[in-house]
Order: sequence, then structure tokens, then C-alpha cells
Amino acid sequence: MTKDNVSQESTAVSDSHTYPTTTEIQELYEEYQVPINIQRHCKTVAKAVVVLAKKLRETGVDIDIPFSESLALVHDLFKHVVLSELKEDARFDAPAPTEKELAKHKELREQFKRKYETEIGFELFKDTFPFFAQS
Repeated sequence: MTKDNVSQESTAVSDSHTYPTTTEIQELYEEYQVPINIQRHCKTVAKAVVVLAKKLRETGVDIDIPFSESLALVHDLFKHVVLSELKEDARFDAPAPTEKELAKHKELREQFKRKYETEIGFELFKDTFPFFAQS
């Protein structure tokens, strides 16, 4: 799924802002060959965000939990692109990268040369999810 073919029908809407669904985010993980350790990290952060957001809501804070969860799920979507190399690394629970991951890493590093991961994410989401892209 690229920014040009994100399905509007399956897009989540909250407080008049659209954002990618968990299914769409999983598709992005697959399309961009996000290493499994980074996926696990994003999902762990998202779980923590949901717990904290629920606690905040209990205290009267108006927080959009699904929107916050979606942001957490993509917060490191392009972390692997800014890494100089993908390799097995026990410190980060990173298994040896697959050939597909290595090929996509090379392609994305060339495509987004000298861009930070947040800039890449903004480029991906700005047209389809403008408020989400700026969050």
C-alpha cells in the first residue's frame, strides 16, 4: 500500500481526522519490509500508549485513544531506512535481515537519501492523512 493507493473506505475516522487503521499499518510494515524487531517495538509502544491514554481519560483528559494508538504504531515505521545497515543485533532483538528486507532497505535509502525518518513518514501520509502526518 503506497500513499497513492491507501483505501479511503478502510480509513479510520476520529474527531473529523482520518488516520490509518491497524490493518493498513500492518500492510505498510509489509510493503516497506519493516524488520520484525521494529514492528514489535512499535506494537509494544502502542499498547503502552493505550494504557496511558485510558488512564488520562479516566482523569478527564480528552484524548483520542485510537488516533494515539495509530500514531504509536507508525512512530518508527521508517527507522530502518535511516540505519546505515540492517544486521542481526541481539541488543535490539534484531534477527538477521531477510533478502527482501535488505533489498527494500537499499531501495528506500536511495529513494529517501539524507531524509530523517519523520520526514519520510510525513511524505507518506501528508496527502491522505494530513492531520495525522503533522501529529
